[in-house]
Amino acid sequence: MKYIALVPSYQPVEDQLIPLLQNLLSNEFSVVLVNDGSKDKSAEVCSKLADTYKYVKFVMCGMK
Repeated sequence: MKYIALVPSYQPVEDQLIPLLQNLLSNEFSVVLVNDGSKDKSAEVCSKLADTYKYVKFVMCGMK
């Protein structure tokens, strides 16, 4: 069985997510990071995490 976690991004997204992502088994989990258009660095951090971890996807929605 594969699990998908939807994770809203908010400050300090990087400090919270990196330990979680490093401990997940990529064959059992997929993670979708969702940014609602916040004006902090969340989108940049989420994009970088999606590039680093093959089982992480990044979705930008909301305000532009």
